Amino acid sequence: MPGYVNNNMIKGGASSVSCVASTTNVITDDIIMSSEDSRNILAYVTFSLVEETNAMTVVLQDSADNGTTWATVQTIAVATTAAVHTVTWLTKANTVAGDYVVIEDTAGDKWAIYADTTGAVAAPTGAIYAAIPAANKAKANISGSTTEADVAAVFETAFNALSGFTTLITTDDTAADGTMTFTQTKGGAVTAPVVKDDDDAGAGTIVGANTTPGAGTLVYQLENNVYGGTDTAVWPRARIVCVCGVADSGTVTSAYVTRRL
Repeated sequence: MPGYVNNNMIKGGASSVSCVASTTNVITDDIIMSSEDSRNILAYVTFSLVEETNAMTVVLQDSADNGTTWATVQTIAVATTAAVHTVTWLTKANTVAGDYVVIEDTAGDKWAIYADTTGAVAAPTGAIYAAIPAANKAKANISGSTTEADVAAVFETAFNALSGFTTLITTDDTAADGTMTFTQTKGGAVTAPVVKDDDDAGAGTIVGANTTPGAGTLVYQLENNVYGGTDTAVWPRARIVCVCGVADSGTVTSAYVTRRL
């Protein structure tokens, strides 16, 4: 941060502040500053987690009436990328019983389906599969399948039948070639698909990849630079808020305002 020094901090922020959906979340206490300080400041916010779909923003506000009303001084949009995963299946004859695929959402919850090649294959015993809640996993009965497309279609149906899955992740099997995409409905960092055999000894016959890795920018700066520009001075109270739309959320690990010397 050229031109700024952290030991001239006006206000430090608390750690781990949750920003919840459909809410204007205050992530600093009110900052009371002198007129000199208020004319050239930098707000600095760091997230550890970002999930957003509806234009989540970080906002520097000020109040001229002792915190009764707040006006926007600077706004910056939270930037995320929604992950797209690609999973590829083989023909039924080349799919090994018990092989499974795990898809993770932006909150870190896992969803899994395993291959039942006969209609009576037991659930995988691998630790990854066993740790997933029962409501988030099931089998794909591919005993009547033949082609790669057949197998993928059964897996898609099984994933979409899991309670709550389709509100977080959408599937697309229109290629009808054994390849299916899973697209996250929220932007943010996401783990790549996990593919395993029934006891986690190997990767199995299913192939998974992150076609578009999910990401969320975690550091944001909002500058109020009256001396070098035409922005409105912050006076005499300021605060930083995170405005979350429907389904947006995040965790702020630090937030502060500092002044230029």
